[in-house]
This record gives sequence, C-alpha cells and structure tokens, in this order.
Amino acid sequence: IHADQVHLRLHIVSFFETKVTLEYLALDHPAVNLIVYPDGSTNAPEPRLKPQVSKSPVERLFEIAVRRLEVHQGMLLWNARSVPLDFIADDVGATMTYDRLGKRFDGHLLIGKTDTKYADYRDVPAQLETEFSLWQNRAEIKSLKIASQKSTLDASGKVVNFADPQIQIGRAHV
Repeated sequence: IHADQVHLRLHIVSFFETKVTLEYLALDHPAVNLIVYPDGSTNAPEPRLKPQVSKSPVERLFEIAVRRLEVHQGMLLWNARSVPLDFIADDVGATMTYDRLGKRFDGHLLIGKTDTKYADYRDVPAQLETEFSLWQNRAEIKSLKIASQKSTLDASGKVVNFADPQIQIGRAHV
C-alpha cells in the first residue's frame, strides 16, 4: 500500500486516557497492489500476533472510526487489473479480528454516507454495512447492506478460490 500524501486531523479527547478521535483522513493517489498466486494465496501479510496472553483465540487487530474519509485518484491493482478508487465517506467505522483457531480474519465495515466517483458518471451517494470473513483462499460475506437513494440491497455470499474466483450468492434482496 502506498499513498503520495496522507492528511489527517485528530481531536484529542483526553490527555489522561490517551483518547483520540480521527476527525479527517485524506489519501492522495493511494495504490493498493493485491496479487493472487496460482495456489490462491495472496501477497497480503500475515498478522504478527502477540504471544497468547489470554485464553481467547481471537485477537483484535484494529478498530478505527473516521468522521470523514477522502480517497482521491486512488488505484486498486488486482493481479495487474486496475480498479479506480475515488470517494468521500462520512462516519466510517471498521474493526478486524484474527481467529487463531479458524485461521481467518473477521471484519465489520460501516459507512454512514459515501459519494463514489467513477469516470465521468454522476456521483452515487450510498450507505454501506458489511460483515465478512477472509481465509487464505476464500471469503465469506455474512451480510452486505447497501442503500442508495430509493434502492437497497441486502445480500450474503461467498467468493471461492481467489486464483479462479467463483461467486456464490447465498441471498440477495433488492
């Protein structure tokens, strides 16, 4: 992952408890390069886990909330295929845990309002919430809710075998 510039604005809630709110995060020309190898594994790094102190096999990797997130002229490179990233999102929240026993990442993403730009098309305002799990060679979307203007999508499904992706839709309600 690379970005030409990163701008952020923090709000210090408390010096005594080291509480900080991330008010604003902007990324200029970010590039994310994801490679899927023939065996289905990826170049995504394995988490560096702390020695297991508690009896819980689940470790929280991060929890972040951003009031306003802007990505300008970004690019996702997926096996050399280019996908543009250009959006503004408000009230973004994300958590990611790693389950040692299941050898999987579990995530939750909430976006209160986003305006996505694509080519010369009109901006599309939307809200999104998703819960998902990622393994080395597959992904499961436990729930995906997208609302845009008068339309909504409620779905779940799986992506099997990242090397030769096959999408299985569990449920979809529009």
